[in-house]
Order: sequence, then structure tokens, then C-alpha cells
Amino acid sequence: MRFTRGRTSVPISFTRSGPIGRGGVVDSISYIVFFFPSIVMLLGASGSEAWYAFTINETSEQTPWRPILWPFKAVVPLTCLALLAQGVSELIKSFYAARTGIVLEHKEKIEI
Repeated sequence: MRFTRGRTSVPISFTRSGPIGRGGVVDSISYIVFFFPSIVMLLGASGSEAWYAFTINETSEQTPWRPILWPFKAVVPLTCLALLAQGVSELIKSFYAARTGIVLEHKEKIEI
């Protein structure tokens, strides 16, 4: 972003303040403390609900054709597993950034 006042122009770029290693440490702690526990709790709750629906062959009582519900209830635990895999990947990237100071995912700076 570039602010102009009179003849002077001040470029402002939005980046993390501080060294990259410190950002990697903060990201690693955030993933371990906030992301993984919430995904595991959601996976446990939705997984048990989907498994119960599968074991009793639960059907909907809202429509006359009574579709089975376990495939719909299984979408949430499968999504949690995909998010968990993505979280592991991001945690490895943040550990690498904290240890070496090199970010594996290079983002370009955008000037608006």
C-alpha cells in the first residue's frame, strides 16, 4: 500500500513483524494448543454420532421415502480427518520455519 501526501510517498507492506523463526514458533504453539484439540474433539463427537447412525441403520422420518442418514453424518468426521492432515502439514512447515528461518510457502507481497 502506498500513501502519498504532497511529494512524499511512504510504502507500507503487510508482513509479520519480527524474524521468521519467531513466527514459526508462534504458529507451532497455536496449532498444538488451539487447532489440534478442537479438531480431535469435533472428530470424536461427530465420529461417534456417525458410527451410531451406521450401526442402527438410521433413516430419516422427515420424508416418505426415508433415506439412510449415516452417509450424511459421516461427512463431518471425514472432513475432520482431512483438516487434521492439513494441520499436520502446516505444523511441519511451522516447525521447519522456526528451526531454520526459511518459510517453505513463499508468498508475494502485494502493494495496493
